Amino acid sequence: MTAMNPTLPRTTEPPRPRQLLDDVRAVLLDFDGPVCDLFAGRSTLPVAREIKTMARKKWNVLDPAVEACDDSHTVLQLLRDMLDRRRESALDPGPLDPAVLRAASDIVTRYEDEAVAAAVPAPGVEHGKRLAIVTNNAEGPVRKFLELHGMSRKFEAVCGRDPRDPHRMKPDPSAVRFALERLGASGRTPPC
Repeated sequence: MTAMNPTLPRTTEPPRPRQLLDDVRAVLLDFDGPVCDLFAGRSTLPVAREIKTMARKKWNVLDPAVEACDDSHTVLQLLRDMLDRRRESALDPGPLDPAVLRAASDIVTRYEDEAVAAAVPAPGVEHGKRLAIVTNNAEGPVRKFLELHGMSRKFEAVCGRDPRDPHRMKPDPSAVRFALERLGASGRTPPC
């Protein structure tokens, strides 16, 4: 497949990343992967287990999908689904405490914050462009990582996971929209 960029010379070779970015004004990057390997390839299974143990104690029972999940970010979304279904159910056997969702997000954030201390910047983070981070990680650990590695000034925006609403994690476009607004693609500047 050939890139359709009129400023690039016609060739059979695919364009190099720098060529593709020549006319680009801003680059949105995910944090875990393009900027650093946050957990250095380690599974988030221990994080998911801690969340499920806490939620099970508070709510007494978890949906089978939550019990089967071994990914920390997906567990947050599944807990939110469970909470939403319970609120909408006419057969509600009793309310679920929504504070459990915030506590679950705090557990993930704690692990992310600890992982930042050992994480190393990925090589080749694009320089010379306006940069923003759009991530499912919490904003605090991302900003801590950037500060630790002298990268804070390179990024104009960090748009992380909304601790109140895990459904707004990617692939939901909310964080991308916030990042674009922060970079001036729209008339308002929302918090990330």
